[in-house]
Amino acid sequence: FIFRGACFAAIALILLSVLNLLYVRTNGYKSLDGTYKFRTVPDGINVMNLGSSHGEFGLDYGGIDTVTGFNFGLRGQSHYFDLQVLKEYGSKLAEGCVVLIPVSCVSLLQGIDPDQRILYYRVLAHGSIPDHDAVEYIRFRLLPILTASFNARYLIKDREDVDPDLFACPGADEEFYIYNALYYYGLFEDLKKECAGSGYSVGILGEMIAFCRDNGFKPVLITTPFTNHYNYWYTADDYSEFYAAIACLTEEYGVPYLDYSHDPRFGERLDLFGDSDHLNPAGRKMFTQILLADLGITHDAARDETGACSTGKPAARNPGPETDYPSSYLSGAFRGAT
Repeated sequence: FIFRGACFAAIALILLSVLNLLYVRTNGYKSLDGTYKFRTVPDGINVMNLGSSHGEFGLDYGGIDTVTGFNFGLRGQSHYFDLQVLKEYGSKLAEGCVVLIPVSCVSLLQGIDPDQRILYYRVLAHGSIPDHDAVEYIRFRLLPILTASFNARYLIKDREDVDPDLFACPGADEEFYIYNALYYYGLFEDLKKECAGSGYSVGILGEMIAFCRDNGFKPVLITTPFTNHYNYWYTADDYSEFYAAIACLTEEYGVPYLDYSHDPRFGERLDLFGDSDHLNPAGRKMFTQILLADLGITHDAARDETGACSTGKPAARNPGPETDYPSSYLSGAFRGAT
């Protein structure tokens, strides 16, 4: 009886392993959460970025032959996981690698999302995940077929290609960007109510900068471009704590900070954005070229023609209501909507 039971268990495990192998090879699985790229991290990276969706969908090193770049950004990635990713893949970075660390008013308020940490079983070593669990490791790292649920359909009919890009195309019209910006500001307002301030994230950023310096890397804080519709909602009060925290970091560690949040080359160019604060592929290409040129890593011929160059600071940290919004958008109920 015991022998028969062991045989059935072995057969079931073999079948499960085969199904799992087939599942992780599907384009559907490779498209989940943007984590599949971590299986193809190259050696000798000399420019990389971390960050949440602003990093993930803000930079694209493709086609730049003079650098070996990699985008380690993931949607919703907090600075805690930025640090863990940096430590995990630090051996892939070349001496003197430029480490781009996206920061924003939102990122400084982010903590560790219990649901978000699950996807890091596919990215990090088991011990780097808070409250790690052996059963979760098996389900999400070793045998993801166990958590496939509806996605198991890709075993029967797969996606045609791998397409994790949520912001591949510009929005339908300007109204889309207006309401999208309002939605994101509502989320920011909710986040402010839920968290105790930016102290935790600032401490983590300090650890990241120190880790970079200790390992011969060059950290750079950046804020990616946003549309004017997105910037419209953020007040001087919203920015005050953020800029004070960044000033402390730049003064204590001597780390540069380049702020493109209000860059006039992007603010009104809705054709460069997938929504109000995420660049689309064309916007990413343009921003990456500008950023690398500003850092002296590459030469930007287009910038030479225009004479434009980012100073690393916004034209105004709170430019105010430059757009003539309908009065209904300014009501308290609308402004706090989610």
